[in-house]
Amino acid sequence: MVVNCLGCGIALNVPDEAKGRQVRCTGCGHVFMVPVDGAVPADAAPAPQPPPPFPQPQFGPAAFQGAPGAYQPSYGDEVYQDNFNLQNVHPNTRAYWCSWRPETFSTAGAILLDIFTCSLFGLIYYGLKFSELPKASRNDFTAGKAIGFMFIPIFNLYWMFRFWLGLCDRINLQIRLRGRTDLLLSRALAKTVCILSVLQGGLQFIGMIVYFGMFGALALGGRQANPGMMVFPSMVFLGLLQLLGTAIVLAYLVCREVFIGKMQTAINVMAAPAMAMPGQEARAWQ
Repeated sequence: MVVNCLGCGIALNVPDEAKGRQVRCTGCGHVFMVPVDGAVPADAAPAPQPPPPFPQPQFGPAAFQGAPGAYQPSYGDEVYQDNFNLQNVHPNTRAYWCSWRPETFSTAGAILLDIFTCSLFGLIYYGLKFSELPKASRNDFTAGKAIGFMFIPIFNLYWMFRFWLGLCDRINLQIRLRGRTDLLLSRALAKTVCILSVLQGGLQFIGMIVYFGMFGALALGGRQANPGMMVFPSMVFLGLLQLLGTAIVLAYLVCREVFIGKMQTAINVMAAPAMAMPGQEARAWQ
């Protein structure tokens, strides 16, 4: 049975056994009585509340941007910690965080496009999420900054950690708001993807130095009796470096696509029409 919360108006899935019993809204925390006949009793109407400081979330995050008194984050990155108590957040703020309405996209398609475009699809498509997701922390950045900084040499080695870990945190907040802790993304997996990417670039740089060094050894070795004594160790080292680099590239691809697959799956689940996800009913009624 689907009922609307009397506090924030979102749709909640509750079992039929909850008729005539109190339930707690998983979106705003409001406790109300589920009517027996499906109609809202007159005496169950909520008391008049003062107007919220910004528009209601059913209009989406765009309704909060560019208007007088637009929403400004009042928290830092502590909102993304596992022990942060979402119930202590003001209902209007929590409603704004819940205003994100994601769109579905094929998980297999996202993985294949990311592979065929050499990770460019994942950078742009998921980078755009930074402007789509409601800001919860003062440190949250937009898609322009998220994508643009990834093209700055050297600095992008640091920024990729901010990109993927930040996206992981912001998606996980949306998952916790909807009560689907089984969909939480692994920060360790996101960090592993970044570390493998840095290692991959580092090995390519080392290999380039050894490669040019080997040509220098050949040029200098022409004046010596046995130039192969200088070239052979370099060739062996390059071969070992190539094997190690191949293993790191494969590990990077596997970890990255597993993370993207899990993230896209979570987004697709949150894009379901009902705010209450499957498995939430047991926690929604008392």
